[in-house]
Amino acid sequence: MPHLRIANWPHKVPLNKGTLLEAGLEAGVPIPNQCRSGDCGSCKCQLLSGEVTCLPHIAGTLSQEEAANGWILACRSKARGPLEIRFPEPLGAPTIAPCRYRAEVIAVTQETRDVVAVRLRPLTPLEFHPGQYFDLSLPGKPARSYSPATTSAQNEQTFYIKVLPDGCVSPMIAKGLPAGTRICLDGPFGSSCLSDIPDRPILLLGGGTGIAPLISMAKHLVEMAPHIPCHMYFGTRTGEDVFANDALSDLLKAGPNFRLSVILSEADETTTYRTGFIGPAVAQDYASLSQHRIFAAGPPVMVESCQRDIIRLGAEPDQISIDSFLPSKPHTAPVRESGLMRIGRRLFGGAS
Repeated sequence: MPHLRIANWPHKVPLNKGTLLEAGLEAGVPIPNQCRSGDCGSCKCQLLSGEVTCLPHIAGTLSQEEAANGWILACRSKARGPLEIRFPEPLGAPTIAPCRYRAEVIAVTQETRDVVAVRLRPLTPLEFHPGQYFDLSLPGKPARSYSPATTSAQNEQTFYIKVLPDGCVSPMIAKGLPAGTRICLDGPFGSSCLSDIPDRPILLLGGGTGIAPLISMAKHLVEMAPHIPCHMYFGTRTGEDVFANDALSDLLKAGPNFRLSVILSEADETTTYRTGFIGPAVAQDYASLSQHRIFAAGPPVMVESCQRDIIRLGAEPDQISIDSFLPSKPHTAPVRESGLMRIGRRLFGGAS
């Protein structure tokens, strides 16, 4: 079997029939990734020797100059034989290799007018870093990507799913999957996650169902590092759109170092929540973010606005992980996008 050599990585990687990214993840190599479909560029690497077959990808992900200098996308490249590649940034510690899990539905409950909570009992414990996601598959339906709002230490896993009336998968879920229904989960995937305990205060910025991976991170922090300050901003349209109340209440009870700010984009006289947008709210609360680690997840407009605001407050790109998502197109596999460095963005199947 041919092997893949990665500069500055100590072990050879067996090359399977899949892409370089799939081979690397299967071997536990922490290759940066978010979309796995050629949209984001986060798995960009330089081909030092050997030949690959390049699969289609979004125009512009690789510039003409990069392609001329041997840069390829690991998620869209298949080896023709032995290879050697290098990544622009040093790779971290070995990560969790994706695999297939099976789980049973415990219950599906309506959280808001367009969000449901799906509680699953995995037949074997899920392994993932807080903030990562899984591809969930129902019989006869395309896979969709969702992030657990729980941690790998929990026996039950909860996923918050936005329901679109013309979606291919979410309406079926919203109608209520019977208890005991078997679901396949492939993963974990994604680099916008807590793979270790940061040594600085944490800011979590979530819009809509983008709050799910951030809840997972917050739970992990209050359990494993309760001394680290963690401030979560949850943006919705109105007070009626706030969900995950039990999970958020548990976090608030966990200790004084967890704070929650709910920000409503529409005026709502029925609540005491703040009105406005997350970025300006953060700017009201903090004069500088130069010492923070920041994660943001939600719709692209929201996360891009937050990115601009937090950079103006002194945050450097390597302090920021941004994960943005949109519904998948009907009857297609999930598509995601993310930026370079540690700024991850994805088009998220979870809303379809």
